[in-house]
Amino acid sequence: DTGLILNSALGFDELLDRILENIERVAPFRAANITIVKDGVTRIVRTRHHSIIDAHDQVPNDPIPLDDLPTFKEMADSLLPLVVPDTSDDPHWSDIPGHGWIRSYIGVPIHKGETLIGFLNVNHDIPSFFTAQHAERLQAFAHHAAIALENARLFEQSQNEIAERKQAEEALRESEDRFRSHIQQANDYIFTLNPIGQITGVNRVMCETLGYAESELVGMSALELVAPDHWSQVAQTLQRIWNGESIDVFEVPIQPRMGETIFVQIRGRAIYKEGKLVETLHIARDVTEQIRAENELRLRGAALEAAVNAIVITDRNGTIEWVNSAYTRLTGYSMEEALGSNPRILRS
Repeated sequence: DTGLILNSALGFDELLDRILENIERVAPFRAANITIVKDGVTRIVRTRHHSIIDAHDQVPNDPIPLDDLPTFKEMADSLLPLVVPDTSDDPHWSDIPGHGWIRSYIGVPIHKGETLIGFLNVNHDIPSFFTAQHAERLQAFAHHAAIALENARLFEQSQNEIAERKQAEEALRESEDRFRSHIQQANDYIFTLNPIGQITGVNRVMCETLGYAESELVGMSALELVAPDHWSQVAQTLQRIWNGESIDVFEVPIQPRMGETIFVQIRGRAIYKEGKLVETLHIARDVTEQIRAENELRLRGAALEAAVNAIVITDRNGTIEWVNSAYTRLTGYSMEEALGSNPRILRS
């Protein structure tokens, strides 16, 4: 019955109370406690006493090294019970603060195999109250207590691990939520692709710019958004990323649902899980205006270069910064000779 009672209480604190309740049926006491040993240090984890014991006579529960307690040390070495019929004249007794009222004592090691878990300690204020028979009963009881305490410890450990895992999962969810929030608020286009090039995630600004709902983009092949004459180039670049190559940046023209083509610069990297590619993350920046400005400058430059008249561009100080081909042809000065000089050289 004892084993059934103890092992039915999996909660560690509840189990400690159950142990002390049942000890009294085996060996009546004035006070009893359960002491746990961890890393060579003893600590009382639960105490039960009767009102006859004054508060100032209660055993302190401060941690004490096992080696400082000869009574416990002897039991730890032998793994056998120890009966002290009369503490006043027994050399086994450890005289420490709080023990002054104790006249009779039984200690029983709680162990599983050779592993010491702790001690059951039973005290009385009447000399020679406890006998060897009490010790035998408590020893049998301690066997069940050891199993129950180990089961409770494992149960508590598993509960703690579950709680820690839940906390870690919650922290991860919060981190992912913050990350998604940052992505949704970003001005750049951010999206993810699976290993066959389908869109698996996309942020708000990309949906708004392209004129699609998120549900429409997710599952779509990324190439469907690319201008047709760039499909081959983009497909090859994505394949390089999927092969593990890090691509700094590549430029792609994409076609919104409505409106003109948008030019974006895309950076991408592969994301692996357990050594396997699961998706690629991409950040795209709209460079349409920049490209248009560059094209316009190239067109203007080509027009100036093709002009039949000599054209010179100087800074505010009159230093030549650019000349066209007509200038070099008409003046005889090369581009290298003209740059950095002043138009006054034509008078020399």
